Amino acid sequence: MSGALRAARFLLALAVRTDPARLAVAGTLMLLGYLATPFVGVLLRELTDAAIAGAGRAATWLAVGLAVLLVCELMLGHFAHLHHHELGELQETAIDRELLVIAHGGAGLHHFDDPVFADALTLVRQDVHQTRPALEAVLQLLGIAVQLGVTTVVLAFVDPWLTLLPAAAVPPVLLSRQAQNLVDRARREQTRRIRTTVHLMDLAASADAVREIRLTGADGFLLARQAADWAAASSVLGRAHHAAAALRALGQLIFGCAYGGTLLIVVQRAGRGDASIGDVVLMITLAVQVSTQVAGALGLLATLQAAGHTVRRLDLLRRRAGAHPPVATPPAG
Repeated sequence: MSGALRAARFLLALAVRTDPARLAVAGTLMLLGYLATPFVGVLLRELTDAAIAGAGRAATWLAVGLAVLLVCELMLGHFAHLHHHELGELQETAIDRELLVIAHGGAGLHHFDDPVFADALTLVRQDVHQTRPALEAVLQLLGIAVQLGVTTVVLAFVDPWLTLLPAAAVPPVLLSRQAQNLVDRARREQTRRIRTTVHLMDLAASADAVREIRLTGADGFLLARQAADWAAASSVLGRAHHAAAALRALGQLIFGCAYGGTLLIVVQRAGRGDASIGDVVLMITLAVQVSTQVAGALGLLATLQAAGHTVRRLDLLRRRAGAHPPVATPPAG
């Protein structure tokens, strides 16, 4: 989890330096959109109970309120995306500029002979485009955290035992973290092979290099080396991804069992007359929302953890090259 926190701090700090106004607007719109989600379930409960009781006028106003909340949930996120997407582009530009300073701004070229520096530079260049979705992931995770907090409070009013449903999201998160660590470890171990295959592909696309390769008859050897390294790296990465998928599936299975258990609690209470039909509708709605939130949070955490490794490698490049981060790109418009 430290990698995700490292990425969140880095991205938010860079966003504040780059364009704080755009960050504030995107964060506010996204938070309001996420807040609307749990109250959709509350209004559905009231609407169901009002309709069953024959309170037509109240049911009509509740339906209007529900429609407004659904529009807010959909539209606010869209407008937030316009702002944080532009902000993400500015952040990516700032990081690209910093990489240029790190690679070419030093007094000498000795750091290019350092394999650790070369590996880190290769991985950061490959992953710098992830800063845009990573910034979105930070804002969405904050929104999901608020959603889960509000959902937990609402569930507690129905039955205190139902608060265990959001708590059941913890095992999937921990298992997702372990899964991402497996993938990241495999990528680190195969970085040199990947770098070799990329270099050989660059040679194959260079007109000058092609002439020399054909003259020396080295084309067969280089093709075989590139294929062997690529196959070996792909095999290791493939096994890591399959193991990661199994861990994530286990986390989802744990949450699914908790989902079924909480649903059973509400149905039994309704059968005894201790809960209304609206409470059953509320529980089903919130449980589906929590399930969606957990699934979304797992993907967002994976994105953020990957970004955390990129931030760590960027820090390593700064130390190795003795470079300092450049001034952030001024806001567009």
